[in-house]
Amino acid sequence: NCRIIFGGAQSSAKLIEYDFIDSVILAEGEESFADFLLSDVNQKIYDKQRMSNLDIPSPYTTGLFDKLLEDNPTALWSMTFETNRGCPYACTFCDWGGTTYSKVRKFDIDRITADLEWAIGKPVSYVFCADANFGIFKERDLEIAKILKRVADQCAIETINLQYAKNSTELVFEIAQILGEYSRGV
Repeated sequence: NCRIIFGGAQSSAKLIEYDFIDSVILAEGEESFADFLLSDVNQKIYDKQRMSNLDIPSPYTTGLFDKLLEDNPTALWSMTFETNRGCPYACTFCDWGGTTYSKVRKFDIDRITADLEWAIGKPVSYVFCADANFGIFKERDLEIAKILKRVADQCAIETINLQYAKNSTELVFEIAQILGEYSRGV
């Protein structure tokens, strides 16, 4: 007795062929999911223009998770963050570039820093970066790796999982060295 809605970078309209899926959202979630719920919940496929501005409120720094953490004081948490959206590649095994039109847009570095620093003092043990190609922006991503390491050194983070850039092996190794014991493979 619930609606099952799929969405995200790997979703496609073909998913609607599965009987257990009620709807598929083919757009970024921050605006489209709310629009979907407020407009036509019986819609099978929901598609919307890609967001042109990533200056959107952070669920971490706006306090969205505060009560959840407070109500579950013994739980360890996983944290997902993004530094950019999009992918310039057209890999046959992935549709990330197809759904984001291959243009990579960046989140503001101050927002990224604030999101990561949010974990300090919180029971966050695992951090997952949802970027398609961490390391694609050399200087910026090296700076973010240093921020990750600094934050992890100050809190409960044990593991940092990055989805590395496909074509920059030397940079990927440099980032992994910065993260040290927190890095989980290249």
